[in-house]
Amino acid sequence: MVIWQALHKYPWNRYTAFLVFLLVAAVVSYYFVQLRFDLMVELDVASIDRLVKGEAPRVYQVRYLAPWLIDLAHKAMPEFQFPLAHLARGSHRTPLQDMQRLFETATVFLSIVAFRYYLSLFVKARGAALSIMAMSLPLVLLFHYTVPRWGQFRYPFDLPSVLFFILGLILIYKSRDRKKNWLLYYPLFIVATYNLESTVWLSVIFLFTALPRISLDDIRDMWHDYFKKGKIPPKLRTIACVVCHCLVQLALWTAVRYHLHIAFGYYAGFGALFRHASALPGNLQYVRNLANWPFLFSNFGYTWIIAFLLYHKLESPFLRNQLLVLVPFVPAWMHVALIGELRAFGGMTPVVLATGASHHRKAVAGTAKRHGLPRQDH
Repeated sequence: MVIWQALHKYPWNRYTAFLVFLLVAAVVSYYFVQLRFDLMVELDVASIDRLVKGEAPRVYQVRYLAPWLIDLAHKAMPEFQFPLAHLARGSHRTPLQDMQRLFETATVFLSIVAFRYYLSLFVKARGAALSIMAMSLPLVLLFHYTVPRWGQFRYPFDLPSVLFFILGLILIYKSRDRKKNWLLYYPLFIVATYNLESTVWLSVIFLFTALPRISLDDIRDMWHDYFKKGKIPPKLRTIACVVCHCLVQLALWTAVRYHLHIAFGYYAGFGALFRHASALPGNLQYVRNLANWPFLFSNFGYTWIIAFLLYHKLESPFLRNQLLVLVPFVPAWMHVALIGELRAFGGMTPVVLATGASHHRKAVAGTAKRHGLPRQDH
């Protein structure tokens, strides 16, 4: 509390606090990437050099956006060397790896800033409180993309997927009141799908958060209005609009996947876009081993436990409904991914972390009251 009182007495203004937040976010992003390159191993067959040349296996090569952007930046700055990169483990470095470090540092920095804005949509507090909450993002991402574990490799498309997911959540939330945000969401959705196919879960979140709650009485009323009065009930119109948006997103997702498979010569029929060897038997065997449970519990930096306990207390319907995406996400990922690779869950980090956002103001107010500190929203 001494530190809190000292910070409280300092004559901070909103702009100074935000500049400090940006500086700290930049330092944290730099160190995060240094740790990532120091602790994580790059898969030889999916190295950044192979991805740029188009020589990686199909499952990695079709996630082409990040390698393409890194190559584009490298061609613009061919002599760039990442500061202090020589201090990381391993002496072998390529120019593309240096550019990948810069690219991932910028990605983590933008993710922290975007997550702070996302939290501000639900939390009334400003300044230091929001900034501290936003800094929880890189701490949790350490468990997915930095802590060395079996089968954990470093891929250039992982961290950008987190940034795209946060931006997608922001636009989905804001599109409820401002329809023009769809003009931003759909280009983002297309670009993000070129990076990683997990954008399909943004569509699922939209479905869960946009569908109105329907009771048996609502169904009876809609049936009566539509078939007996010839009127289209507002809830039925909303449901039709949500379904149309989901179908459009599914069509765009399929088109992007089709284009990537065609571009790299992997196309083997339309069904191949969705065909995937099931990882379920291996995952079930992995789960049956109790020695792996502590590792699995560390998913999302253990914050999923808090999300589970606080779910029934969430005041925001959007936060409550977006968290439901984990219900289909976990069994689906049991089929298509190795759950031992926690990086497969990294994109859902902002969904889980945002769970406690609506409780933050009450917690801070209660702490301030107990310690005799004045309440401030900034």
